Amino acid sequence: MKGRSERPVMNGQIRHGQVMLIGADVENLGVVDRDDAISRAVNLNLDIMVVNDKPEIPVCRLIDYGKYKYEQKVKKKNNKKQGKRKEIFLSLNIGEHDQKTKLKKVIGFLEKRMEVVIGIKLKGRYRGRSDLAKNKIIEALQSESIDIDDNNWRISGNNVAVLLTP
Repeated sequence: MKGRSERPVMNGQIRHGQVMLIGADVENLGVVDRDDAISRAVNLNLDIMVVNDKPEIPVCRLIDYGKYKYEQKVKKKNNKKQGKRKEIFLSLNIGEHDQKTKLKKVIGFLEKRMEVVIGIKLKGRYRGRSDLAKNKIIEALQSESIDIDDNNWRISGNNVAVLLTP
């Protein structure tokens, strides 16, 4: 169905004669006529939304639709943030202070329950020395007491990386 909105069935769109009504503070108000439920919603400056229309008598709830929509938007935004994977790149000759700064970022991401990939891109004469890059990453992570899982290493071509999970 092209163009169909995701908006729930509300207020005058409800087709059933009777509904099971749930109040704004989640108390069960019982089975009432649809018109009575709509008038209650209007008196309280709320909307009536169908929560479950599968049973013979649909379950409806009194809500503030604007607030409901905003909460759904915030929830969706927070769910997007959680699934991210961050990447931090070091170099073989990184300065001590720069390394500590990047590792503080790594710790912050891990505390936020994000996956972090720490990698080194090998350049020039270091291209064949993936062992140096791996040792540099291990040394850096051990200096900040971060645990490493040996199964999460990825060595491909000029890149050496390890995946850290919270």
